[in-house]
Amino acid sequence: MKPIASLTYKRRNQLLLLGAVVFFVLAYQVSIRPTLRLWQENESQRTMLQQLRNAPQAIRRLQAQKQQNQWLMRSFQVDTTQSEGLALNRLTATCRRYGVTVASLSPSQHTVRNGYSIETRIAKLRGSFHGLVQTVYSLEYVQPIGRLSSVRYALEEDRKQHRSFLYAYLYVQTIVQEKPAG
Repeated sequence: MKPIASLTYKRRNQLLLLGAVVFFVLAYQVSIRPTLRLWQENESQRTMLQQLRNAPQAIRRLQAQKQQNQWLMRSFQVDTTQSEGLALNRLTATCRRYGVTVASLSPSQHTVRNGYSIETRIAKLRGSFHGLVQTVYSLEYVQPIGRLSSVRYALEEDRKQHRSFLYAYLYVQTIVQEKPAG
């Protein structure tokens, strides 16, 4: 103890401060750091446990979403062998119901992308705005003839009759997943 007693107060305080720093570094390395690591692991395991508890609800939610997606895919698919006649029959019946006339129906254009066959048709309808809107709603939700990807309204003048008519251009798509060969 004599060597410490012979030191000045300033030197004693410096040694005390150095000892305190060494003590805190040693305490952090030995005690605090492993405790923090264990605490972080505990928190991550609690989070995973909570996710496991919520797993049945998540599975039910995903299954419901899967069923909805399957329903949507079925609603977009129409048998292509019957699609031309079926679409024309539905289109004319719906147009007749709302006082709209079919000005033209373009032949279908086929495109194949990523394993899906996309058939696109353009229907040109003429009538009042209310009738056209009702027809579009019916063709999209009540008796679909395919997926209405776009609707464009245009006011066009008929030069023979010197009158303007309101037209709706319906872009109708039918999406069918191609069957894999084999």
